[in-house]
Amino acid sequence: MAERVLAIGSGGREHTLACKLAQSPHTQLVLMAPGNAGTANCGKISNSEVSVSNHSILAQFCKEHSVGLVVVGPEVPLAAGIVDDLQATGVKCFGPSAKAAQLEASKSFFKAFMDHHGIPTAHWCSFPDPQEACSYIRTSVPGCAGVGASGLAAGKGVIVAKDQEEACCDSERVSLCFKHFRLLYQIIDLIII
Repeated sequence: MAERVLAIGSGGREHTLACKLAQSPHTQLVLMAPGNAGTANCGKISNSEVSVSNHSILAQFCKEHSVGLVVVGPEVPLAAGIVDDLQATGVKCFGPSAKAAQLEASKSFFKAFMDHHGIPTAHWCSFPDPQEACSYIRTSVPGCAGVGASGLAAGKGVIVAKDQEEACCDSERVSLCFKHFRLLYQIIDLIII
């Protein structure tokens, strides 16, 4: 383990990662970027002001502060290629490449990947606009369906609709909130409590 580690993120997942990294006897300091109130000056953990969106500045920060390892938690910087960019400058990173992060960042990519590799998954379709999705729903979806945004949606991108009318309304709602393609998922088993 590196003596100085930079953990990217500000949520509970990254806070937990920082705490576990700080428990290592090999770790001298865990810097958080940006961190949160709970990670500000917390033993071996401290927050940093460095921007995580500018990867060249981040790489320079890592070199200037002798950071031996960067651990990336959030999906957005992973999808933006932070690991690829930092590793290209010689900074060691723990996290998937931008291409691998597409499994999380794009539901369309994920579903196509599963289909291509014969991994069982619910039937799905992708549509560029809500009218096309609604047309398909009215002609091809017999009951409930999952309607969602294809891109990153912070866990808020899928709505389970109980019937065709609700699925059409949800497709319109998804299009207002997210600019990327809408997906329809077959609901294999729906348990309503």
